[in-house]
Amino acid sequence: MSAELDCAELERRLFEFLDQELPEQVCAAARAHLAHCPPCEGRLAHEEHFLARIRQWCTSDTAPDGVRERLLIRLRRLDSHRG
Repeated sequence: MSAELDCAELERRLFEFLDQELPEQVCAAARAHLAHCPPCEGRLAHEEHFLARIRQWCTSDTAPDGVRERLLIRLRRLDSHRG
């Protein structure tokens, strides 16, 4: 991979970038591209905001312990029947 990213390549790898799953060299190229590309910077900001909201919504409520335990038991039963 080259040391520079274009908009299409950044778009393709955006979620890997957000999840910090890319090698440092690729992250550095992404940061350099974002510093000079307002449309890609805007897309990144949008996705960061979206993911933050998802994390907030997905962690704000939890099932009662009894429900969680019953669900785990049923999932284990399903796994045991498959394997």
